[in-house]
Amino acid sequence: MNIDINTESARATNNQLSAIINHVIDIKHAVSRLRLSIDPEVLSHRNLRERFAATQRNIESIESALSLLQRTTMQNISSYEVAEMRANAIIQRVPTKPGG
Repeated sequence: MNIDINTESARATNNQLSAIINHVIDIKHAVSRLRLSIDPEVLSHRNLRERFAATQRNIESIESALSLLQRTTMQNISSYEVAEMRANAIIQRVPTKPGG
């Protein structure tokens, strides 16, 4: 069984998460600015203050999950590369059978 992972491609794809995380952060700031621009009396109607707070928490949760995904993926790529190097070193040391 041979598992071959293109770590450069995986790393490049994982790096794209940075742009997505930054976009989520921009949205979080935009929601915060919007909340601050609304009159406090208006915010008190229909639980708007609580709804904005829930939205902020949800956005922060998404940001945290994406950041964790990015870190975990990088750790997994690094672990795979180490394992691959070790496996290749072992294979190099194993003598081949004559005629095989």
